[in-house]
Amino acid sequence: MNVAMKRLLQQWAVQATDAMLQDAVNRYFQIGPEIYDDYEPSPYDRFEQRLGAWLSNVTSEQDQRTLFKLFANLFFVGRREFECLHRTAFQSVVKCWLIDDAAIDLFSTSFNTELRREIGNTWFCPVTDSLRINGFLKANGLKGHSYRPDWRSLSQFGDPQKIRDYIHQKRIKRIALFEDFVGTGSQAQEAIAFASTLSGSCSVLFCPLIIAEDGLAKLLNLETTHPNLSVRPVITVPKGFRLNGVPTAGEEPHFPVIRKLISTLAKDVPSLKYEPFGYKDSGSLVVLYSNCPDNVTPVIYSGDGWHPLFPRVTR
Repeated sequence: MNVAMKRLLQQWAVQATDAMLQDAVNRYFQIGPEIYDDYEPSPYDRFEQRLGAWLSNVTSEQDQRTLFKLFANLFFVGRREFECLHRTAFQSVVKCWLIDDAAIDLFSTSFNTELRREIGNTWFCPVTDSLRINGFLKANGLKGHSYRPDWRSLSQFGDPQKIRDYIHQKRIKRIALFEDFVGTGSQAQEAIAFASTLSGSCSVLFCPLIIAEDGLAKLLNLETTHPNLSVRPVITVPKGFRLNGVPTAGEEPHFPVIRKLISTLAKDVPSLKYEPFGYKDSGSLVVLYSNCPDNVTPVIYSGDGWHPLFPRVTR
């Protein structure tokens, strides 16, 4: 970040008449920009420099203030937060699911032995390669099975009979599927349905670490057609925590100004024209340290004539 931009932020921190902006800038300086340096798609660019370049995309100080408010409303999930989510997914979701599904007696003297046995009979896999299943297993001290494929790929290229044979040979009773972030649910839906259909008598758990409320509603519908499936997220992002093209009841009072700026930028900058409020107008505000989902406005991640704040690696 150049000196002039840093001074401008410091001025906002002490002189801004906008309380929300003042609080946001002070919070940024208190937390420190280093927290965002974990962002993997830009390993050699300091976040402070990206923030300065991003704010400089617009020349009006008022627009720069509005962009900073957009940044201040992002929910950035860092590496350490993901480690916590991995542990919570196992301790609070997977274990409860196994106890319910296997009808393990909580007060039995053999409780721990039975739970370990059921964990060993469970196949832990990701839905897409976005979820790093090895990180999940390490965070929870789990061995897992030799093969841990992502089921989105299996649903397209896998041989159903070979998958069934593997489940039978390894005496797998349950399949636990994970995903780091689910927005609309459309990408995960087919893979989860495939796993639930293919698994036969196996119980299937889908545990998204973070899921939007709309996506959760869509995936919960799968439970009605696949009785062996349980959908149990760790964190559900409510509908009110989003910024899309249509105002939401109870949204933050500064969202209309941000929405107006995004709409204006989408008309002027070619790379921002496609779905200016994110994939299918989902308006997500969640950014992961591993990548920025396309559910977020491209004002945050897009390049090509625009300096992105969190440049996205596309598939």
